[in-house]
Amino acid sequence: MKYCVLKNTTTVIDGSQNPDEILIQNAINSGFLESEIEILTQEEYLTRKEIEIEEPQPSKIDILNAKIATIDSYKHEIGRNFPYGNCGGVQRFNTDDVALINLTIEAFEDGDIDSIEWKYSNGLYDTVTDVTYFINMKRVGKMYIAKAFAIEKIVVEELKAIYENGTIEDLEEYNEKVRFDELFI
Repeated sequence: MKYCVLKNTTTVIDGSQNPDEILIQNAINSGFLESEIEILTQEEYLTRKEIEIEEPQPSKIDILNAKIATIDSYKHEIGRNFPYGNCGGVQRFNTDDVALINLTIEAFEDGDIDSIEWKYSNGLYDTVTDVTYFINMKRVGKMYIAKAFAIEKIVVEELKAIYENGTIEDLEEYNEKVRFDELFI
């Protein structure tokens, strides 16, 4: 058995008992250049396969950076969605929702409305008849975001301490989302 492989790899293009010329022609017919391929005997192929280098594992700094990116994203997910109201609603606090809250406050203050059926991001509704409900909603949203940033800082500091003083396994085992949730409660 012979193998036609991409040069310096174990990526097989053709493996058969055919003569070298046929293996080469089959590779060329498949779109490879003769300079991109080589023919190996079964013994050469198996030897190369045994010593083939495994995919590199992520470095300690790669793991740290990935975990910091994860917690940054998670902070936005958690910090911009907070429970509010008596109905079990979950309020989003992104740019669009803050604009809606501000417009609702303005409509109450201008006398344009005296009540509203407010829909939360989780689909629940609350009948609101007082502008202070929305003023307080904005305050709670701001506090939620500030808390999320503060907790992110703690988690990142813990990750950096593990990076400096622990092993790569310690860093891999640290669950940044679970830790964030523990501190956020």
